[in-house]
Amino acid sequence: MWRIVIIDDDRKVLRGMKKIIPWVELKAELAGEAENGSDGLELIRSIRPDIVITDIYMPVMNGLEMLQQLRKEDIKSKMIILSGYTDFEYARQSLSLNVSDYLVKPVSVPTLLEVLRKVIQELEKEEKEQQELQGLLQTSDSYRPTMEKEYLKSLVTGAFEPHFRRMQETNANYFAENKFQILAVEIEDTKRSSEVSSSDIHLFRYAVANIVEELLQTKWPESSVLELYSRHVAILLRYPPNKDTMELSELCQLLIDNVLRFLDVSIRIGIGSVQHGIKNIANSTEEALSALVSMRSFILEETGVKVWENAKYNSQTSSVKFPRVKYYQEVADAIRQLQEERAIQLVKEFAVQWMHSKETGSEDVQRVAAELWAIFAFALNEAGYSLDELYLDAAVKMEIGTLQTPNHFVEWIDEKIRGICERLDSNGQNVKHKQAIDFIIQYIHEHYFEEIRLGDMADKVYLSRNYLSNLFRTAVGETFQDYITKVRMDKAKRLIMEGKHRIYEVAEKVGYRNVPYFTSMFKRQTGRNPTDLLKEPIPTKKQE
Repeated sequence: MWRIVIIDDDRKVLRGMKKIIPWVELKAELAGEAENGSDGLELIRSIRPDIVITDIYMPVMNGLEMLQQLRKEDIKSKMIILSGYTDFEYARQSLSLNVSDYLVKPVSVPTLLEVLRKVIQELEKEEKEQQELQGLLQTSDSYRPTMEKEYLKSLVTGAFEPHFRRMQETNANYFAENKFQILAVEIEDTKRSSEVSSSDIHLFRYAVANIVEELLQTKWPESSVLELYSRHVAILLRYPPNKDTMELSELCQLLIDNVLRFLDVSIRIGIGSVQHGIKNIANSTEEALSALVSMRSFILEETGVKVWENAKYNSQTSSVKFPRVKYYQEVADAIRQLQEERAIQLVKEFAVQWMHSKETGSEDVQRVAAELWAIFAFALNEAGYSLDELYLDAAVKMEIGTLQTPNHFVEWIDEKIRGICERLDSNGQNVKHKQAIDFIIQYIHEHYFEEIRLGDMADKVYLSRNYLSNLFRTAVGETFQDYITKVRMDKAKRLIMEGKHRIYEVAEKVGYRNVPYFTSMFKRQTGRNPTDLLKEPIPTKKQE
């Protein structure tokens, strides 16, 4: 109900106003009345009405003085000025104080109702905008941690997306003032990890990231842990201006020991160099991952080495001169979305830069092919596909063993990308996707009164959040959030029609704590206010 206060020193006007205003029609109520500006000021301060109808000439304090004080106190009630005088100066002063309207006494009933309806429409519009803003802020807050992680991941991999530009501008000083270093963590290919499926590798990686992140909260708070692909996790270390770079071997060993202790999983860590500036973070990532490559060769001598720094292998092997991790990340995204031509183009661009490096021997070619194939397996698993069902693992390993040059690699991976996309995209959706959507729809209908997040659903069906969002829209014909709203409003209509619950109770039962926001969403979905349904007769069983 819209609360209206009337202030006038003429009691006849007060009585007349109360009689002529159609309170029920306007969904309004008389919240209070006063006979001078001073009492009116205290009344408005105490109850904060939506609308104030006030005279100008009153004893103790006039209407304009009262209004000036209210505006100083930032009280935003809508003001309608009444006056028996047609003095332009009063009108001008009132308009400068953001008055909704200025009416000259005696005001006709139609004119007063027209003004009140206009003001109430303004209030309804403002309330709707405020509710939408609150909903947007709530959604934004819930996804903020995920967005921040994705933003940092784009910097670490060098695959920066345009939609992060505003976030980058906001954090410009942060990256200008600090130095950064990347540690690349790799889950070792042991008997325990080699016997698990791609989805289990995802769980291994997730668990490793959690253990590492928990430990770093006390040992290095200025850090972020980011999952990359397959068996790899990146640690972004920040050196504030007052913190010097340090020897990391002790920290790395602590991470290795804790992961082994809690998960019985072995990891090794490659260390990149310290970098200045936002554009150079990915260089440290490339060095850290290259250190892992060098370490794998060195470990064949059974040295037991688990940590390797960029500086330790410069004399033995050349560092990578092109952004491998960036291309890996972009190709993984393309194959996950079955974007055949984009994936092939990225591989060709990758090969062109690769050929200018010194790592083009047969062992390098086979290693890159094996790495990219593992990334394909994981990316497709995230999207609900199984690469093992398309290609025999033993046959692929034999094919990789025959690759000798980058050109051989490009021909081989081109054929594989086309084969993957053709088989998986032939029917638009495979059975696993249908099962995933069916599961989510059922879950929504059973848990509509709870908070349901797309990210949580994606975890349950082992799909990435963005991929599931597109998949759901294609399969159902509307967005994930719109579908939840539709289900909730259908449930709300049934509860309201039962006539057993108040509107706030219905809102709570379908998952809304904010009743005005529920009302706004209900009207948007059904075209009516929830209270409108209360006026309708309850259908009998025969009518139903």
